This record gives sequence, C-alpha cells and structure tokens, in this order.
Amino acid sequence: MFADPRRSPYLPRAKSKGRARLLTRSGDFASVLLHSALQLRPASNIYNAAMSDKVTPDKITKSAAEWRKQLTPEQYHVTREAGTERAFTGEYWNNHETGQYHCVCCGAPLFNSDTKFNSGTGWPSFYQPGESAAVTEHHDSAYGMVRTEVRCARCDAHLGHVFEDGPKPTGLRYCMNSAALDFKPLEKK
Repeated sequence: MFADPRRSPYLPRAKSKGRARLLTRSGDFASVLLHSALQLRPASNIYNAAMSDKVTPDKITKSAAEWRKQLTPEQYHVTREAGTERAFTGEYWNNHETGQYHCVCCGAPLFNSDTKFNSGTGWPSFYQPGESAAVTEHHDSAYGMVRTEVRCARCDAHLGHVFEDGPKPTGLRYCMNSAALDFKPLEKK
C-alpha cells in the first residue's frame, strides 16, 4: 500500500488548476476507494455470466434463519457472509477423484473435476466453471484488495474468487472454498 493514499496511481483523478485532485462525492478517502472500485471493468478474459446467452437458473432466496438451519456454521459463514476457510484445511483442496462439484447451498452443478488443478494455494482450484452460467462474478474490494468474487448464479452463495494466474486454456484460477462445495463422485458403470 502507498504511504500516502492520495498518491496512489489507482485512484481516479481530475486536473484542477494545474494540479491533480481526487474525484470524490463526499470528500473522504473511503468514498474514493469505493468510487474507484465501482468503475473497474472486468478483464476481457474473465467470464461474465451476465453476458452469456444461456438462461440462468431460477433464483433461490431464503431467509438467514433458513440458511442457518440448512448449513453448518462454517458453511454459513463462507457462503452467506463471504467468509474464507483457512488454506489446506478444506475437505476438497487435495481431492483427486473424478466427479462434479455442486453448490452446498442449492445443489447447482458448478465445476467438473477435469478442470481442477493443483494451484499450491490450499484451496480447490479450477480453470473454468462446468457450465458458463453456473457462476456470476462481482467486484470485491474488501480488506483493501480489489478482487473478483465468484458466486453461485442460482442462490448467490459466495464460493471464492477468480484470478488471472491459472493454467491454459483459460489462464484463470477459480479459487474456491471447500465449505461452499459438495462433491459428487462420478458413478462407475
């Protein structure tokens, strides 16, 4: 982080009488960060479900009490409060079985095991979703970082984040929380 936030090259600026000034609505630094984060555009190679021509599944909406009743405390924290499990502690970070990963909240299929790879991060990582409309992406500027949050398109559960440091063919790393996933092994014939 920059010692003086006003000198950050990432903040929007306007010329005013020969010197740069911060563009803010209310004049405080927090609003500058929020304003800056809202103006960010998704990278061209990150999938945006809103641009898909596929029909998104019917939305599932439940109250907080209903989600708490259905989920474990850790699952609730990760999926409904946008929490993160500790690295190398989740059930699926080292899972090498063949199958499909579903949303723990609504059961929607999200990722296939053939797109899973070992990222060395301690979280299950995939280079693309199983179905293009299975997830949605949102800008996340929490904790002083700007990242792309990944949510289930059907129930809006927080799954993790996507980064542009993955393997070919997409170059993306969908870094998911095991607590947000339910693995279903492929049935053997």
